[in-house]
Amino acid sequence: MKRFFSVVIILLILAGCVSFGSKINFTNSEPFFRGGSNCAGVLDSKYKEVKWSFTLPDNEQFISSPTVSKGRIFIGGGDKNLYCFNADNGKVIWKGPTGSAVNSTPAVYDNCVYVGSEDKNVYAFDASNGKQKWSFKTQGLIWSSPAVDDGVVYVGSYDDYFYALDAKTGKLLWKSNLEKVITSSPAVYNSMVFVGSRSGHLYCFDCKNGELLWKYDTKGDVESSPYIADGIVYVGSASNYLFAFEAKTGELQFKFEANSAVNSSPIAYDGVVYFGDAGGTVYAIDSESGEILWQEYTGDDVWSSPVIAGNVVYVGSFDGYMYGFDLKTGEVKVRFKTDDYIWSNAAFHNNLLFISGYDGTLYAVE
Repeated sequence: MKRFFSVVIILLILAGCVSFGSKINFTNSEPFFRGGSNCAGVLDSKYKEVKWSFTLPDNEQFISSPTVSKGRIFIGGGDKNLYCFNADNGKVIWKGPTGSAVNSTPAVYDNCVYVGSEDKNVYAFDASNGKQKWSFKTQGLIWSSPAVDDGVVYVGSYDDYFYALDAKTGKLLWKSNLEKVITSSPAVYNSMVFVGSRSGHLYCFDCKNGELLWKYDTKGDVESSPYIADGIVYVGSASNYLFAFEAKTGELQFKFEANSAVNSSPIAYDGVVYFGDAGGTVYAIDSESGEILWQEYTGDDVWSSPVIAGNVVYVGSFDGYMYGFDLKTGEVKVRFKTDDYIWSNAAFHNNLLFISGYDGTLYAVE
C-alpha cells in the first residue's frame, strides 16, 4: 500500500502483497494489494458500460485500491472509512470508521480485513460485519498496504518502522527501523518478507524473528512495492531503475533504466515484467535479461501498479484513464476515463472491472 503523493497491491495487488507470479483471472482476485477499480473513450467493446458506481461524500478521494474477496469489494476512503460492497450490485454492506483518511489498500485473510489509516493505526475488522477486532498504534501515517502470511500482518509506517503483528490479536511480534518513511507495501516469499523505504534501500527480513538478511541501496526512494516470481524480486526506484534481485541472496540480476522514477510496482508473468514510470510510460521487459519488449506512453504520470487479467495488463494514469494493454504487443485494448487522476490499481470479479479514482468514485464496469 503506501503513500503515492511522494503509491503501492500488487495493485496491490496484488498489493500489497504476497506475490508469486500468477495471472489473475476474471472470477476471483487475490485478496491483497493488486488483486488482490461515466464511461468514455473505451476502445474495446468488452468494457463499455458502468454497471454501478459509488461516490464518496464531501468531494473526498479514493487512493486505496479495491480488494476482491468472496464476492465483496473492500476499499479505503478519504472520508476516514473502510468500505465493504457487494461486488455485483454495489450495495454498501458495512463501513468501518477510522480516525483519518484510509489510503492503504486492505488485505483480507481468514475472514478479517487489515488496513492502515492516516490516523497512524493498523486496523483489523471482521470481514462479515465490519466489527473492529483490534487496532495497533504506530507513530506515523500509514500508506503502506498490509501483507498477511502465516498469521502475521506486515506493514510499514511514516514513523520509519516496519512492523510484524499477530493477525489475531494485533500484538507486536517485531519491528525494524528502516531509516526513513515507508510507503512501499511488503511481499512475502519462502519465509522472507521484502519491503522498500525512502532510505533508498530494498530490505529482506526473516519472517520469524525480523533478522535483516540483506539490503540493497538503489540510490533513490523505494516507494514501489516488491514483486516475487520464480525466486526473483522485482522492484522500482526513484533512481529511474527497475531492479531484479535473487530473493535469497540479494544478488543483482539486472537493472533496467526507465525514463523517469519507477514508483509503480511491477508485476511479472510468463517471462515478462510490466511496470510504469513517473513520466507516463508503461514498459514490458524480459524478466531474465531486462531487454525491453515494448513501451507505450500514457498521458501523464503512472504511479498505479499493473494488474493482469486475460491477455491484457491494466494500469492507471494521472491523465485520468485506466488503460488496458495487450500483453504481447502493447496495443491499447481498453481506455476508461474517470474525472481525475488514478493512483490505484484495477481489480476484477465476474467479468467486472473495478476502478477507483481520485474523483472519489468507485466504478464497476462491464
